[in-house]
Amino acid sequence: MKSTVTIRFNNVIKKTLIIAAFFLPGISQAQLQIKGITKMENGESLPFASVLLLNSSDSSLVRGQLSNDAGFFTIDVSEEGFYFISVSAVGYHKETTKVFQVNKSNSPINIGSITVHANFKLLSEVIVTAEKPMFEQKIDRTIINVHSAISKAGGTVLDILQRSPGVSVDKMNNAISLSGKQGVRIMINGKISRLPMEAIVQMLGGMNAENIERIELITTPPSKYDAEGDAGMINIVMKQMEDTGTNGNLSLFSGYGRRSKYGGTLNFNSRSKKLNLFGDITTRNDYTRQYFNTRWSIPINNQMNETISINNRTAYTGINTGGLGFDWNVGKKTTIGGLFNFFDRKWDMDALADITRTIDQNLSYSVLMNSIEQNDWLQLLGNLNLKHDFNNNFSMSVDLDRINYNSTNPNDYYQDYFDDQGNYTTQEVLRSRKDTGIDIFTSAIDFTSKINDNIILEFGSKRSSTTLDNDIVVDQLNHGTWSIDDGLTSYANMYENIIAGYASTTIKATSKLDIQAGIRYEHTRTNIDTRIQKDLVDRKYGKWFPSLFINQKINDNSSWVISYSRRISRPSFFQLAPFVYFNDPSNFFSGNISLLPSFTDALKAEYKFKSILLSLQYSHDKNTISLFQPSVNADNKQVSTAKNLDYQNNYSLVLSFPVQVTKWWEMQLNSMVGLYSNLASYMNNPISSSIVNFSFNGSQKFKISKSITAELSGFYISRQLFGILEWPAYGTLDVGLEKKFSNSSLRASYTDIFGTNKWKWGGTTPGEKLTTTTYVDFETTIPTLTYTVNFGNNMLKKKRLHKTGSNEEQDRLK
Repeated sequence: MKSTVTIRFNNVIKKTLIIAAFFLPGISQAQLQIKGITKMENGESLPFASVLLLNSSDSSLVRGQLSNDAGFFTIDVSEEGFYFISVSAVGYHKETTKVFQVNKSNSPINIGSITVHANFKLLSEVIVTAEKPMFEQKIDRTIINVHSAISKAGGTVLDILQRSPGVSVDKMNNAISLSGKQGVRIMINGKISRLPMEAIVQMLGGMNAENIERIELITTPPSKYDAEGDAGMINIVMKQMEDTGTNGNLSLFSGYGRRSKYGGTLNFNSRSKKLNLFGDITTRNDYTRQYFNTRWSIPINNQMNETISINNRTAYTGINTGGLGFDWNVGKKTTIGGLFNFFDRKWDMDALADITRTIDQNLSYSVLMNSIEQNDWLQLLGNLNLKHDFNNNFSMSVDLDRINYNSTNPNDYYQDYFDDQGNYTTQEVLRSRKDTGIDIFTSAIDFTSKINDNIILEFGSKRSSTTLDNDIVVDQLNHGTWSIDDGLTSYANMYENIIAGYASTTIKATSKLDIQAGIRYEHTRTNIDTRIQKDLVDRKYGKWFPSLFINQKINDNSSWVISYSRRISRPSFFQLAPFVYFNDPSNFFSGNISLLPSFTDALKAEYKFKSILLSLQYSHDKNTISLFQPSVNADNKQVSTAKNLDYQNNYSLVLSFPVQVTKWWEMQLNSMVGLYSNLASYMNNPISSSIVNFSFNGSQKFKISKSITAELSGFYISRQLFGILEWPAYGTLDVGLEKKFSNSSLRASYTDIFGTNKWKWGGTTPGEKLTTTTYVDFETTIPTLTYTVNFGNNMLKKKRLHKTGSNEEQDRLK
């Protein structure tokens, strides 16, 4: 008798085949494959070469295509036989291969590399630029080629993002915004990260820019992606090893600002016929000094009470990240992969705050507060994935992910009080302990079906379940005895379950018109319990998320695209979880357990002419989540916490274009102007705000010689809204120099050379008449030296991009 498990497994297989049969009435038979790579004489790959497969009997064309950006090509043929290949490219002589046979026993056949030779006569007439520009504009996204940004040597991915079109990074609040909006989601190699944004910002701040190939900005994602993120997505594409054998690279950097920084990265990739192993490890040590100045005032009993706090922080951040993965080609159509990643961050800070309290401009008392903070994060991720091609027209991928996250965050505050004459009066000792544990499990299955040459269908489903325990204890030392502060001490347990399904189709309506339409459904259950109250939050909701893209090619130089998508931004686990951080005895930051998800409807229209891109974007956000908005509690203390605004409307116009000044001098310029308005009615008097914002960033590259390149880059952002507050203008200018050797490179960079990347924000709340301003001086002026060396066999095939199914879940840990 068959077991119950076996019967259920067989039923699942039958249902899968029935679904496949329903969607794929015309699946064709499996085809034969020919693979290879096009290269130049110096051994480097030749991208976008014309590759023609010809019949050996009469040289008739069987099939043709372009090699990809790494020079690789794959040609499908339906019949066995004898063929040869012809390769051509502008500025090169045509090259042909010897005749070879293709049959079922040797397919897929790898014919290796095809080397083409330069046609110097044509090259003298044609300018060939092999290196990619810093910025590229595609019809659906903006691409930042990180490897071209030499002034970021020794810098981090966070530095690159801060200088990208439409992107702003808030290191103080651990937030990233795109097109003026904070609900952005981060992807790694095409999959959303499910870490909290706080963890993502810290992780990106610990990732060396040398590890990254490119960054893609996607403002209106299609339905196959998770609906999470009202501002769109940022896809970080890691560098790939591109040939066969074993190879890797080692990068070391050292810099100094107010204190020293140093670190390094090691990557490797080893491929045999069926097994590919790859891994990386990064360490980064950052010793720094930071300055935080805050001023806030509020009328109490018809007297103006003002608190000024000047904070000097000495801090250390140690980050170690790494991963190990494999791809195993079980057969010609099936690949099994696995991935293990870890992220370990240690933060130690010793801060001294000089705090004064005045009443009607007369000194009431002063405080010297010494703060000692430690914050240790450890995240472990395991992924198993399966990819199977049923045939050339139908494929399936399955992902299983498990994420474990733990954070320990003790804070000690020693407060020495002085009277209005400067005489010592007393000392108060306060401490807080926060322990957070998060466990996430996700499963996803995706199908791709090529119905015919003009229609592609994608459909799939996903489930994620998350449990969070957050325990915070705040106590105070009184006469040698610790007493718990019941008002600030709390415990919360959260469970969240999300079930999603989607279907999307891409249709080539005509030779110049492409249409992509999709629909996604997500059902969410969120439950939060505390020690005092069960089901403090118990939400259940299901929502539809449609998307539509229409792309019209006008001619070879111009095209336009119109897109629409609906998105959701769920509160991050840390925004919901209670926490307490004191800036001074009467001013602290906290979480908000009552935050609601926000929903966004986004429209985008783009026009592209050659290398010039002009885009107009509009979005309407309901229940916008704005970080750390100020208010005054019953004890007349300022509390900054995340709040829901009623709505926010966003209009933006983006213009991007390159300028080739001379053969040795090129520029890339990006600008954005936006109109933003919001309404906040969570206080007694609703606040309506609007502002026009302008931002600009660009880079200039100077080719000094064949092996030496210099770069000047920077950005400027005018005043902008920060919830009900306002953020004044700021910007930076960076410079870099690179020397390339045969198998290595040396880079020198100097960031924020004028020290202008300083932050300040503030405003007044009408109802409470609370006026607050904050000034932050992170360490931004840093000279850095970086040396990178490549080792091993430079003939390594590109490894498979590893995409996990839990990227959105990792993003919620932000």
